[in-house]
Amino acid sequence: MNYDQLVDDLDFRDEDLSVVVLHKPESAVTFMVATRNTEPNILIVGKTDCFKPEE
Repeated sequence: MNYDQLVDDLDFRDEDLSVVVLHKPESAVTFMVATRNTEPNILIVGKTDCFKPEE
């Protein structure tokens, strides 16, 4: 999907947490996917530079 991987599990060294952060420069989209053994099991966070953040 042509995303650059910015962060992966090796950056955290936690057996109970898997994380990946990906970025696509062409669309200015960055997202993080985290999975863990406890609830909530999956967390997805996305960001784009296309929109101003709400104040």
